[in-house]
Amino acid sequence: MASVGKDSKGYRVRFVMPDGTNKTIRLSGFSKSKSEDIARHVEELIAAKAAGSAIDRRTANWLADIGQNVHNKLSNAGLIELRKVYSVRDFVRGYIDGRADLKPRTGFLLNQSSENLNELFADRSVQSMTETDATAFKQWLKADSGRGLGENTARRRCGHAGQFFAAAVRQKII
Repeated sequence: MASVGKDSKGYRVRFVMPDGTNKTIRLSGFSKSKSEDIARHVEELIAAKAAGSAIDRRTANWLADIGQNVHNKLSNAGLIELRKVYSVRDFVRGYIDGRADLKPRTGFLLNQSSENLNELFADRSVQSMTETDATAFKQWLKADSGRGLGENTARRRCGHAGQFFAAAVRQKII
């Protein structure tokens, strides 16, 4: 059974794993009701792990929708597997390669946008990208110290970058 407690750092969920070890997940910044909701899902994960069965659909949907921070905490506690982390380079390359419907010119243009993203963010994880990074990318494309591209070309390449990250959202990577 998972219990929710509060201390000076915020709420925490305490639980016992099937092997008898005590674990705690700190949930700084979460409300009591959200912490209790997480505790209910933790109970379901523990029960499924102990029984060697699949988790229920509600918990599976919840896992797909939770943020990376909570996912990492659950993974560190041994309740779930760690999500795969994609670099911007690997994800975009996989996205373009996986698009069999692309015409040659479209593939060429997407590759140009991919090269620009890689120059600035190649080894960053897709999950770590922010709106601020998108703004920096557009400014870098237009800056003389960056690519020095015209307004419309920069806008189009940002549109391609948006297309890449929208695919990451659809695949629930972000």
